[in-house]
Amino acid sequence: MVESAIEMYIGAASKNHIPVFTNNPNHTFSGAMLSLGANYYEVGLTAGMMLDSVLKGFPMSHIEINNVVPEKLFLNDSVRKLMNKNWLLPNELKVRADSIIE
Repeated sequence: MVESAIEMYIGAASKNHIPVFTNNPNHTFSGAMLSLGANYYEVGLTAGMMLDSVLKGFPMSHIEINNVVPEKLFLNDSVRKLMNKNWLLPNELKVRADSIIE
């Protein structure tokens, strides 16, 4: 429900200097302060390789099914600076980030 209205949700939170944390890395471009979610490019690549194997005749019964969802972490430092409290992004988090929006 929130996904379809995320920009309104983030807008209302921003007006009140409330940070938003989501599970969709793209939300940092809409104003979320931190987003940790699946790297859907990697998920699609893995699924595509599995499909390629099947199309080439590899028996489906021999394909190993793993719960592999690579994470992607985006941080929005410009939003952090707008919050009421002095929010800090620890270096451990910055080093782990796939992208930091300044």
